[in-house]
Amino acid sequence: MCKKIFLTVFIPILSMLLMFSDGRAQITIELVSDPDIKRISVGSNPKEIRITARANKENLKFSWNIEGPGSLSGDTPTSEIFYYVPPDYINEEAERVIITAVATDDKGETATSQIRFTLVKPASPTGSIRVSVDVPDVTVYVNEEIEGTAYPDQPADFPSVPTGQAIVRVKADGYQGRARPVQVSPGQLSEITFRLNPQGERVEELLKEGNAFFEQRQFTTPKGKNAFDRYKKVLELNPENRHARKKIPEILKSCKRQGDNAFDQKNHTEAGTFYRECLPVAQYALNLSGNREIETDIRIMQDRLKELKVEQPPADNLLKKADVYFDQQQFTTPKGKNAFDAYKQILQTEPENAHARERIYEMMKIYQAWGNYADRQKDYGRAKRFYRRYLSIANYVLNTLGDQDTSRDIRKTRRRLKSLENIVRSADRLLKLGDMYFDQEQFASLIEKNALDIYKDVLKKDPGNYHAREKIREMTDICKTRGDGADKRADYQEAKSFYRQYLLIADYASDIPGIQPDELEVWKIQNRVKELETLVAAENLKPLERKLSVDLRKYTKLREKENQGVDITGQIVRVLRDIIRDLDEIEGLYKQFTLKNSVILKKLERIRNTRRELKNEMSARTNK
Repeated sequence: MCKKIFLTVFIPILSMLLMFSDGRAQITIELVSDPDIKRISVGSNPKEIRITARANKENLKFSWNIEGPGSLSGDTPTSEIFYYVPPDYINEEAERVIITAVATDDKGETATSQIRFTLVKPASPTGSIRVSVDVPDVTVYVNEEIEGTAYPDQPADFPSVPTGQAIVRVKADGYQGRARPVQVSPGQLSEITFRLNPQGERVEELLKEGNAFFEQRQFTTPKGKNAFDRYKKVLELNPENRHARKKIPEILKSCKRQGDNAFDQKNHTEAGTFYRECLPVAQYALNLSGNREIETDIRIMQDRLKELKVEQPPADNLLKKADVYFDQQQFTTPKGKNAFDAYKQILQTEPENAHARERIYEMMKIYQAWGNYADRQKDYGRAKRFYRRYLSIANYVLNTLGDQDTSRDIRKTRRRLKSLENIVRSADRLLKLGDMYFDQEQFASLIEKNALDIYKDVLKKDPGNYHAREKIREMTDICKTRGDGADKRADYQEAKSFYRQYLLIADYASDIPGIQPDELEVWKIQNRVKELETLVAAENLKPLERKLSVDLRKYTKLREKENQGVDITGQIVRVLRDIIRDLDEIEGLYKQFTLKNSVILKKLERIRNTRRELKNEMSARTNK
């Protein structure tokens, strides 16, 4: 009798498994708010918040209820769209609202979804203040309560300042502090500018002259009346000036292009002239920005000058030679061919030579300004290098020229240099570990230690570290190239692995200027990874489907024996257990399909229904 019951109950289940017949899907609904907000400030947001129920079935009956203040409104009691109407006031600082939707189909199955948000009292009206300055490292106070720091290329922003009159006060080392009132209006930005540099007018005048020379294409000539000289003077007065820092690389690009054109046209004399004029600009731009690509430009121009056998104009005496080195920004290097050594040599025989002394002071101030700027930019390697060169000149000024006024700056710089050396030394130790993972091609991973994690730690300590930044950029190139190659040869698993590493690296690099990946390229790879996940899962399905087919044949044969009166329930239970395990693994792979169409969704539903019936059969047989 029991055997007959098994026959009538479970043969249809096997048929359903083999034919993947349609089953009944569970209801799923999702609530979406418009706008999608979690906190509503009563009195300032829209009066009505639209809430829509999205379901996987049509023609459902809906019911709505609300917990908390406010009310619901809608076209009909069963509408799929309702409006939440917040109250005009709330009693507490914040009150929670929960809106629940219940959907029911014609067979009585239900599904529930909730959306939660918080009502808060409207904030006092506020505005914002932006403070611009013309000198670096300025401390800004608003109403003596809010503090910030401003730079010439980075104003200090103060959001959420109470409306009305605010007092803005600024102070900076070496400059007289100032304070001014500013009117703050609700929702408006009030801007105020402080000019603390007494030479600010001179900077503006030099910029106008430099821009005029630039437009007239007087980039480096005639001497004393060219854009390069004017922008250099601007940066001597204000090393932070963004416009001058931008225009100098443009001058370099233009004069090198002129030299390259003349060289390609075999106009050697003109090419030599342009390259000689361009080299001082290139050296200055390199010291200014630290862009290593400029080093390549310098080497190319120097090699071409040697090829053209064009020498620098011979110096009539040591002072002229020192000035040539100075103009080429060869302040302390290379050894034996730099301005500092030459001016020192002059002062050995002419201790009061005003020109040599003035140039030494000028180089000392330039290195100090460059070091301070690199330090503020957190480019600690360059800051360390500039501070060392500053100290080499400043110690000479103190000990040989007898200028005691430099002693305070020397002590301050030595302390900062010692701190930077510790930072850089710690970063260098990490770099060796990062390079080891890089060489082992452990680029990026969510599980194990890898090169990306180490380089990220390096940049936390030394944000301007050139080596770490270059390695991160190199890893993005490698992972994309390897991923593309694997994708072309249909090795989807390897392609997915490299593309995923690429995306991890690109996500981090997206916030780092200079190595930011192309956004369109990232978007394309993100979409391709979704496709690859489906392709890999589909490949892995094949052996599982073959195993399921074998287990199903075993099940069929055992059922035939059972129908003949043989009691083999234990064997059937073991096979059922194998089939259920097969279905679990197959379902897991289908879930990995990132691109699920209606066919896949139906298969998932049939697998779940079949597995549930098989578990019931196995339970019944076990109990028997």
